[in-house]
Amino acid sequence: MIIPRFRVRTLMIAVAVVGAAMAVEATRCRWAERAAEYRQTAMFHKGLANVYRSGGHLDSRVEDTATTSRMVAHQLRLVEKYSRAARRPWLPIEPDPPEPE
Repeated sequence: MIIPRFRVRTLMIAVAVVGAAMAVEATRCRWAERAAEYRQTAMFHKGLANVYRSGGHLDSRVEDTATTSRMVAHQLRLVEKYSRAARRPWLPIEPDPPEPE
C-alpha cells in the first residue's frame, strides 16, 4: 500500500487556494445581497412615483401639478440610480439628493 506524502509547501498551496475560493464566494454573496437591497429600494421609489402621479399622496407640500411633477421626476431619478446600482453592486453610490421643495 502506498501512502501519499504531503509536503508543507503542497498543504500551504492547498490552504491558499481554498481560502481564495472562500473569499470569492463571500464577496459574491455580499454583492448579491447588496443588489437585492438596491432592487428593493428602486421598487420602493417607483411605487412612490406612482403614488405621487396618481394623486394619492398625503404630503401637504404637494399641492400643485408643478410640485407633483418635480416629486415624480425626483422619484424616477432615484429609481434609475438604484436600478443601475443593482446591476453593478461593486461600485459605490452617491448619497440621495434632497427632495425638491
